[in-house]
Amino acid sequence: MSGTGKTILVLGGGVGGIVAANDLRRRLPARHEIVLVNREETFVFAPSLLWLLVGARRPEQISRPLRRLVRRGVSVTTGEVERIDADRREVLVGGRTLSADFIVIALVVLSALPVFGAVGSRTDADADSPRSVPALADSLAAGQLIQPEDLARLLANSTARQPAVLQVGFKVLFRSGHIPGSRYIGPASKPEGLAALKRALRKIPREQAIVLYCGCCPWADCPNVGPALHAAQELRSGNVGVLYIAKNLQHDWVEKGLPVSKGDQ
Repeated sequence: MSGTGKTILVLGGGVGGIVAANDLRRRLPARHEIVLVNREETFVFAPSLLWLLVGARRPEQISRPLRRLVRRGVSVTTGEVERIDADRREVLVGGRTLSADFIVIALVVLSALPVFGAVGSRTDADADSPRSVPALADSLAAGQLIQPEDLARLLANSTARQPAVLQVGFKVLFRSGHIPGSRYIGPASKPEGLAALKRALRKIPREQAIVLYCGCCPWADCPNVGPALHAAQELRSGNVGVLYIAKNLQHDWVEKGLPVSKGDQ
């Protein structure tokens, strides 16, 4: 960009990223370049995935080409964000290095993405240290990540000590199909859901194992499991596991023929 124009990279083409890119374009003179970076060319309205799962929506009803949702003057680049170097103001996207004057991070999750340098606030103690945000699976101790088939076998074993299985996702998903015997808590991504989870955990005996699950969307994109796990680990020193749902509950539990209950109980 010539002259005094700056380049701003907005990482993440979700609702937050689209709003940020459009608002920056509206506020800034045309000499400044706004680039929206997203993994896919299509925007999917994530809250409606629940309705898609139960057949109340079609894929084309909840998705739009990303370029149709941004203002004129916002460039769209597609590719996986692989690395952020905040000190150098560089982002590795699909093997390409993009340079910027400013970087706006609006990614749904950072997963195992290496983040170097200052992102947000930082203290002098870590000013020269590279930092990374680990994947949720990497933060779990051995045995905490539970496979669907293993949980189904445990629940079917009448002689085994049964865990408290807590669904920390959305009500519509629980009603349409949930793990038998599991309790609906509410989305842990919301303050009221997190508060409900903490109340439930305080009532469960410490010797009883806890299994958390959601199943609303792919593991890496789930907004509920991470906050639920952190809250549970704060209240309990152990005996907390997370059900690994790679894609969604329909794909990883229901379609495998594992037991399902419907309704509020």
